[in-house]
Formats: sequence, C-alpha cells, structure tokens
Amino acid sequence: MKVQVKLLSVLIAGAFSSAFVQADDNSVSPRIIGGSEVSHSTVPYQVALTRNRNQFCGGTLIAPNWVLTAAHCLDGVSASQMQIRIGATDLRTNQGEYHNVSRIHVHEQWSGNVTRGRDIALLRLSSSVSSQYKPAKLPTPALKAQLASPGSDVKVSGWGRYTRSSRAGSPVLKATNLPVISNAQCSNFIGHNTATGQVPSDNICGYDTRSTACHGDSGGPFVKQSGNDFYVFGAVSWGSPQCDSATAFADVTQFVPWITRKSGISPDGGTTTPPADACSGVASWELYKQYNQGDRVIANGSLFESNVSQWGVNPFSDYWGYWNLVQTCN
Repeated sequence: MKVQVKLLSVLIAGAFSSAFVQADDNSVSPRIIGGSEVSHSTVPYQVALTRNRNQFCGGTLIAPNWVLTAAHCLDGVSASQMQIRIGATDLRTNQGEYHNVSRIHVHEQWSGNVTRGRDIALLRLSSSVSSQYKPAKLPTPALKAQLASPGSDVKVSGWGRYTRSSRAGSPVLKATNLPVISNAQCSNFIGHNTATGQVPSDNICGYDTRSTACHGDSGGPFVKQSGNDFYVFGAVSWGSPQCDSATAFADVTQFVPWITRKSGISPDGGTTTPPADACSGVASWELYKQYNQGDRVIANGSLFESNVSQWGVNPFSDYWGYWNLVQTCN
C-alpha cells in the first residue's frame, strides 16, 4: 500500500529534514541524527505519542491534560488507539507514565498535505500528568519576535533517526538547537517541494548545516527556554525527502486563537504582551468588506492585521496568509 511521505524525525547530526512515513509502516521511525542525549528535566514538556506502546510521533505538553502535535501524525488514528507517554528518555525502560487520549482535535483546514500548512492538532488527555512535568507555554507574536526571530536558536527534540541511512529510531531522547531562518530563506531550501514554490505562511523554519529533523519526530517540540519558562514555537511538520535541508514546523504563534478556542489555554506573553487596550475600538471582521494592508479587525476574540489589500477573507479560514495574528483580546 502506498503511503504518502510525511512524518519527520529529528536528524541532529547531519543538517537534514524530511517529511515522510515509511511506506510499509504507519508508525514513525524514531531517531535523532547527531543530537545530544538529554535528561527529561531539560525538556519537561516532551511527550511521545504511542500506539501499542510503540512511539510513532512526538508532542508538546501545553497543560496538564493537553498535548500539542502535528495533524499528519493523527491521520488514520483514533483516540482509543493511542496513548501519550511522558517522563521517558529511554523508551526501552519503564520510565515515565502513560495517559489515555479522550479526544483528538485536528485543525479543520488540514488538507492531508504537509506542504499546504494547517498541520496542527491537539490531544485532550483522559487524566492529568503528574506535577513533576512542566508544560510549555503558548507564545505571543511579541515573544516570537523576542525569542524566535531569524537567527535565534530554538531546541528541537525527539527519538528520531540518528543517521540518514538508518531506518530505525533512537531509543534515547536527543535534542539539538536549530537557528530560525526566514520563510523566504526556507522557501529557497525546500520550496521546490510545494505546489507554489513557497513554504506555507503558517510555517516557521530552522536550519543548521550540522543538524535538522527527519523521520520519527513529527509533531515534536520546537521550544525556547526563557528564565524558568518554556515557550513552544513549533511542531515538527515537514522538510526535504532526502533529509538534507531546512525543517518546517507548524508556527504555533499563528494557531494560538485556534488552540485557545479548543482548549481554553491562553498565551503567556509575560512583560512583552501587547496591551489589552490594543483591541479597544477595533471593528469586528465583516464578510463583504474590502480590507487594505494594515487594517485591523476583531475575529473570534482575537486581533488580526491585514498583510495585503483583500476582500473579506476570514482570518480563521486564511489559507493565503492574508492576516497576521496580533494578540488575543481580553
């Protein structure tokens, strides 16, 4: 049976990312290439998605009973078929704890194609994880500019392949830092794999000549620590089939309104959160209205700004990237 190439694992030794599932297996080959082994205390938000106790994707704990992951990890998977595992660094041991999944939320505009974006999903757990595990916080656009702008190092972690030639994954959790690159740079690296020649506007990319992501770590965290807090900026999505270029992550900042609607979890902006009164006096989005570049609207409790002149594109059905999320309004 032919299976579309999608799932990624973190290749941390050789500068390569990819986007595919193995053709003869619906599970992901868990491995990291060239990364360093890490303790769970350094990535206390790291989650493994499992089926029959076998890891097939990664995820990020964002609340005691919520996990963020990639939509493509859940193609053909029901909540009753999976569990999450947290607290394990070596999958061969009995470390950590398992939790059942009570509900899966896949983005409504997920097309089944990683190169078209909207590759994001949420898992609601049947029970909360122990307090020793620390969720990563949702970022604001201001925090993204501060902590995850091009040139900033952001950590990717998982059990993905540790050599490009290997088909099996690392049983031990590994991590590496990837410098963020602009979407224009990312398109130069991997845009030829898309129909438009451009990476989706809802992606954030990382690239290093010595490390990247590949088979096995799809859905896993792209996280930056600031003080005692961790902020999740991406979920591993896709890259080149050869795992030899940039890695594209779902840009969490752009999905915060959707995440908040589904889970009730709000972003943590710290001192850099835009003031709440930025929403004051802004009109609600209207369907049959022309908007110009720079126009702002309120939609579903969030403030958006138009990137271009356009005719009534819904900010929450924005396939073309016409709108930027400014902040969630109080």
